[in-house]
Amino acid sequence: GLVLLAFGLTGPASAETSLAPRFTPDLQRYESEQGLPQNSVTALLEDRDGYLWIGTYGGLVRHDGQDFRVYGSDAQNGPPSDRITALLEDQAGRLWIGTENAGVGRMDADTRFRRPAGGCGSACRIHQLLQTGSGEIIAVGDDGAYRMDEDLHATSVVPPVLPDTHTGAVDPAGGLWLADSSRILPPGATQPYPLPDGSEVLRLLADAEGVWATAEALWRLDRDRAPERIADHERMPRVHGLSLAADGARWIGAEQRGVWRVPADGAAPQPIDLP
Repeated sequence: GLVLLAFGLTGPASAETSLAPRFTPDLQRYESEQGLPQNSVTALLEDRDGYLWIGTYGGLVRHDGQDFRVYGSDAQNGPPSDRITALLEDQAGRLWIGTENAGVGRMDADTRFRRPAGGCGSACRIHQLLQTGSGEIIAVGDDGAYRMDEDLHATSVVPPVLPDTHTGAVDPAGGLWLADSSRILPPGATQPYPLPDGSEVLRLLADAEGVWATAEALWRLDRDRAPERIADHERMPRVHGLSLAADGARWIGAEQRGVWRVPADGAAPQPIDLP
């Protein structure tokens, strides 16, 4: 999709709308005419310096609020592939880059890019990058989950009890959760468990409040409790992304249902009209 940046504020609510406060986002739309190399946006990350990094199928992009700078794989100093799928800034401020067909690369503090020496092996098709509480970088892809070392060598961390691992998340305590299409393995657990309704696990996601499993519904996960189905999210099935804003509202992207905002006060989810 295109890049849409929201700068909205919650406006005052009347008595009749107190359960659904009015929210009017100021959206800015960016596409190839504004400087993107390609309009399929696959990853977004705001780094500690305030730059917005954008993953596309046409290369890696840095936006400084005005201009776009494109880093292509054909350049002498660029990511391992133009097909970017995941981005992560580590504790040292380095940018890790997951790709669709060339594994994981990294941009170091000196702005030099590093690529996996000798190719990506079995860890080529990556769609998630995570950092655990101990600082380990975990890359999750179609063929499992891998621990990445400083030289970008990948070592499988798939547990024997979950051989078909395809998604993961790191909780606020730094613990690594893993899942296959039907079962979830919490940190420190010896056996995975299914969702209570037996539905397919599409993806694990995390924000500042915890870990979530996306399926036909959205489930809140906890190490010490059974998964909790979030009833209010039934209008937003098959969630593919979520983020907790500074005001406590949760922004959600759902397959074929667009973008939603869930107010912090528990009011009903609000669909966002995109330009």
